[in-house]
Amino acid sequence: MTDAATLFGSVSWRDTPAAVATPGAEVLVNARTGRCDVRRDTRYSRFTVRIPAATNWSFCAGVVPDLTPNGTL
Repeated sequence: MTDAATLFGSVSWRDTPAAVATPGAEVLVNARTGRCDVRRDTRYSRFTVRIPAATNWSFCAGVVPDLTPNGTL
């Protein structure tokens, strides 16, 4: 949730608490939907948002994940 017009989102993941997190590729926000479309089947995930230096913005309040349990559409 931000007012930045341009941003990149990424997800890092792991399947157990003791595993090392695997970083994912950055994805540019979709200008039409305002979402960073990333799919990952995992047990533990961490989301990262990067706003480029030249972008005008005043807040970045967090990430709202759209999650679906494994095996469903």
